[in-house]
Amino acid sequence: GLGDVYKRQLPAQLDWSSSDLTYNGKDQTVTARVRNALPGDTFTLTYETNETYTNTGKNARKYTAKVTALGNANYSLSQEESIHPWVINPKAVTVKPDDLHKHIGGEEPQLTYTTDGIVEGETLSGITLQRVSGEDARKYEITATETAGANPNYTVTREKGTFTIEDHNWPKAVSYTHLRAHETVLDL
Repeated sequence: GLGDVYKRQLPAQLDWSSSDLTYNGKDQTVTARVRNALPGDTFTLTYETNETYTNTGKNARKYTAKVTALGNANYSLSQEESIHPWVINPKAVTVKPDDLHKHIGGEEPQLTYTTDGIVEGETLSGITLQRVSGEDARKYEITATETAGANPNYTVTREKGTFTIEDHNWPKAVSYTHLRAHETVLDL
C-alpha cells in the first residue's frame, strides 16, 4: 500500500569507540556506529567540528563529539543521541631528582632530574628542584616542585633524591697490591 512509500524513519542508536583516552602527544579520534542498523544498511557519518564539538583532539581535556548526519535517509538521529562526551586524560609521569654528591666545601653541582613516562620529544615545564640547605658532611633530601597548571597533559608524580656531602677529598678506597718478585724454582 501507500504506507510503504512513507516508511517511517528508524531512530538511530549510536555506539562510540573508546572515549576514555590518555594523552599520547598525537591526535586521537572517537567514532560512532549505528548499533541498530538493519542488515545491509550502510552509513557515512558526518561529525561537527567547531569550538563546541569535535571528535578529534590532542590535548588532555574533556571534549564533546556530535554526529550531524548519518548518510542514510531511512534513519533519524535525535539531538540527544547525536551528542557524546569524551575525554583525553593526562598521562602519568614521574620526576626523579638525580642523586648527587660533592666534597665538603666543594662547588655545588647543578641539580638535575630524570622523567619517566613522558611522550618522546616533550619536556615538562615549571619543575623546580631544591635540596635541604647545609654544608655538613651528610645526606640531604632533594625535592621537586611543579608550578600549578604548568603541564596540563601530564599528571606528575614527584619522587625524592639524595644529595650527599662527603667528608674529605682523598679517594675513599685505595688498595695496595703487593708485588711479589718472580721466584724461579728449579726442579733439580
